[in-house]
Amino acid sequence: MNNETDIIKRVLKNYNFSAIKTNLSYINRLFPHLGTNAEILLLCHIPENTFIDNEIHIEEQLSALDVTGSPLLHSFGNDSFNVTINSPKKNWLKHEEKYRPISKKTAITILNLFNEEIGFDENWTLPIFALCDVKNGEAQDVLLGVHHDSCWFITYKITSSPLKSLMSIQNGCNDLLTQHLKECSESKDKTEITITSTYELCGISSEMYDGREGSKLDFEGYLKIEVISNELCFTPSPRGSSNYLLVEIVSGSPNSPLADLWRQILLLNKYLSILEEYRKKDSSSRYSIMPLKFPSDFLTPYSEDESVITSKINCLLNGDDSAEINEEISQNPVSDMNIYEIKLTDFIKELPKRENLDFTDRLWRIVRGAGNYNKMTDCIYTVFESLTENNYKPQLNDMDKTRFARMVSELESENGKVSSLAGSSSLELIIDMGLENISRDYMYLLSNMNVMEAYGLRKIFNCVLTGDFDIQKYRNKLLNLAQIHISLELLQLIQAHFNCRCDITYSILECALKKYFGSSFKYNELTENIIYTLNIPAPREFITEVIKTAPSSWMCTLSTEESIQKLTTINYYSRFPIFPPNITNSDTSRKNHEKDEMYHVTTSSITYFKHY
Repeated sequence: MNNETDIIKRVLKNYNFSAIKTNLSYINRLFPHLGTNAEILLLCHIPENTFIDNEIHIEEQLSALDVTGSPLLHSFGNDSFNVTINSPKKNWLKHEEKYRPISKKTAITILNLFNEEIGFDENWTLPIFALCDVKNGEAQDVLLGVHHDSCWFITYKITSSPLKSLMSIQNGCNDLLTQHLKECSESKDKTEITITSTYELCGISSEMYDGREGSKLDFEGYLKIEVISNELCFTPSPRGSSNYLLVEIVSGSPNSPLADLWRQILLLNKYLSILEEYRKKDSSSRYSIMPLKFPSDFLTPYSEDESVITSKINCLLNGDDSAEINEEISQNPVSDMNIYEIKLTDFIKELPKRENLDFTDRLWRIVRGAGNYNKMTDCIYTVFESLTENNYKPQLNDMDKTRFARMVSELESENGKVSSLAGSSSLELIIDMGLENISRDYMYLLSNMNVMEAYGLRKIFNCVLTGDFDIQKYRNKLLNLAQIHISLELLQLIQAHFNCRCDITYSILECALKKYFGSSFKYNELTENIIYTLNIPAPREFITEVIKTAPSSWMCTLSTEESIQKLTTINYYSRFPIFPPNITNSDTSRKNHEKDEMYHVTTSSITYFKHY
């Protein structure tokens, strides 16, 4: 690190601009061979009062640039100087908007000075790039770069060109190869071809979204398919290509069809935290049983007036449960639908009236609306009072193993004796029945998608928590349900954008469960909005569907290697600009092509010179 800093200071000692270790989205797009989120050294101007991590800024006055001395070691083409502004859509990282270009002549001089300083130093591994001024509406070099590895000295030239129509791109594939071969002496048979077609089907990627204004809850999800082939053709073949499907979702999205289940997970997590804090205080209390109180800032997303809760409890005990079932019931039950057309959202609509609902499910839906512990305890006391004094018989499933169900069974065998509801007893009962309720919900969803046997899911749902109330065991089960929830969110986003047989998407759910179920999930992930991803090979049915449409971006990479030299040319076409407006004005010619589907054009030339 010190050696790198010394070299940078020596090279830039007479120049008033910055050298910054950073990663750039457009470098990642154009040069995937450098690695994911490749770190580079960027030469550029930084406006005053702008702070950027890892910046190495040499506070010297800009010396008059004299290019009449030693000749340049490598020619990068013509110079340009103007900065342009305005761009229709952000498709870059926020920090990239802060970097300002330097003149191309200066960039060439500095890059060659770096090359002289570094030589064949194996300790220097950073690619070095310089941002260059461009002119409006012309094909101009926006980035120049140099890089050394164990075998090659490498130069980069990245050019931004005017917009091009989709039709001209489709018809011009062979021209790309012809132009490439003009630059080298080898035949096309020795040229390696890689075509990367990217189809963005939903939203913007978390990488582009992260750091922008607004909450992560505004993240709507991201869905992308990338198809890689070796055939010089604009439309890839579904066969003989490699591909992957990338799905990104954010936990806790209020717009998700699964949002209510996540709210219940968070509420149960709150209850467990309250119980945990109570036990810490109770263990040091001078009272035999210290009263439990909810924190003053406690809020439940199901909050209802106490009189409404009382009325619902009375209705439930009188055999009328319609009052507390106010969710929208599906007008088209799944029993009337084609089994291959039923989606996750259809099953979600069935949850309020799923077949195995019993008394504890209905009681949970009522008491979760209590905003304080006194009201919650009153509800539980009222129920047990009805059991003992009115001989009320709640409808419980034979498989109901909740603590409440066991207490009811004990009442019948112990002449109506009710265990004390003092301290935290009522909260423990409610946590237990709430966890069982959402467990049944998730089990209902998964069993209808034929994945219950996968990855030990049935074992989790059949796990009965007995004995003393162990907070850790309840947290562990809650985390397992959260992992299942994340997997279902990924499935839901896919099903929302692909109209195909559901058994195909269920195989993707199994991949999600394999990744997330049983993973090292941390408790804080329940309270934070975290973006989760799934990256898997895309089903062929998906590929067949998406290649009927124009891609979001299309990249043609052509590489030809000779004895001591290798040339790679990259032609990158994208619907949206990849450079921020501080580098190029990407919309200068769009107004002349309003009726055509236009693509932004970026070309790159990478020249490799073998070390002697």
